[in-house]
Amino acid sequence: MKSTTRPVYIIGSARTPFAKSMTAYRGVGATQLLSAPLAELRAKYGLTDGPLGDVALGAVMNSSSDWNIAREAVLEAGLDPYTPAYNVQRACGTGLETVGQIAAKIALGQMEDGV
Repeated sequence: MKSTTRPVYIIGSARTPFAKSMTAYRGVGATQLLSAPLAELRAKYGLTDGPLGDVALGAVMNSSSDWNIAREAVLEAGLDPYTPAYNVQRACGTGLETVGQIAAKIALGQMEDGV
């Protein structure tokens, strides 16, 4: 059986910079920390023409009150409200895990683009 996949390209990135706990981001909510880089990507790459294929966002520790934080961050960042989003929680490697998941969906033809 022949397997076919499409090539996947990373065209840019944005992230919340690291800071020591209880310093620079003390008092900044988790949704704000996730939506800021999304808003930067939206502005930098013109992600305003409709929904994206998917958005995967993660953090080391999420509160139970933030059960759908990725969805809230998508809306707060001004991305199309029909863009699906999901959370990934992992102690290390969350960013690498989400990149792999989005890339696999694109490679398999399940979607065209993602964050």
